[in-house]
Amino acid sequence: SGHGPTAAARVLAAHRESLADTLAAADATVETWLTPADLIDWIRGSYDPASIPITQKLNSARRADSTRPTSPTDDLMPAGSPAGPIAVAESWSHVRTDSVFHQVLWISDWPRFDTHPAFLAPLLLPAGATVTTALIYEPIPTPVALRQIGRDKVAQTSDAALRGRLGTLDTAEQAARAADTAQREAELAAGHLDMRHTALIAITAATQEDLADAATRIRQAAAAAGTDTRILYGQQLAALSATVLPAGCRL
Repeated sequence: SGHGPTAAARVLAAHRESLADTLAAADATVETWLTPADLIDWIRGSYDPASIPITQKLNSARRADSTRPTSPTDDLMPAGSPAGPIAVAESWSHVRTDSVFHQVLWISDWPRFDTHPAFLAPLLLPAGATVTTALIYEPIPTPVALRQIGRDKVAQTSDAALRGRLGTLDTAEQAARAADTAQREAELAAGHLDMRHTALIAITAATQEDLADAATRIRQAAAAAGTDTRILYGQQLAALSATVLPAGCRL
């Protein structure tokens, strides 16, 4: 209870503990919580990787400064230190920020066959570039999900009746779609949430040539793994922010 920064801090701490408990229940381990200084370093390094060694040296020097007061909540970066890029130039197919170029891909289609958990590894380890992958999940309210499932079932039943009248056989893809709808409905009935999900891959390289080479290799590796990727033309800056920033940005 109460007002002001102290009360807000208590509420934030309670939310953090609740989130930690939820993650632990999902078998996810929280290694550490990011401080404001950590966030500044992360964001700055994402937009300007050339600044990372300089920032590390600066932080090391501040840690070694015994005359500087410290506390458990002390931030190494000074208050008001800029985190974002100095300059941004967005084009139709890529973004340039400070010392690097970026291109963001959207995973538009996933493998339609059983595969191993590491099938994305060839996409994430290209030479000459840094790759950041973001999986963005958005829960769908249960009433909305049930209405969508109902519409899907009606459409699938109508299509099946039409195929029956025309004497057309069901395909494996149609059977898989119907099975997916039934599974989603069963999971909702069991108390689970339906989710929208988007997967984005941000490629970062020092030159446009390195960026183009890495993007080509990644898209070829994705195709070999049964995954389709598309360049997010005209949305590169928004997609980059959604991928590299630890802020839960939506695209």
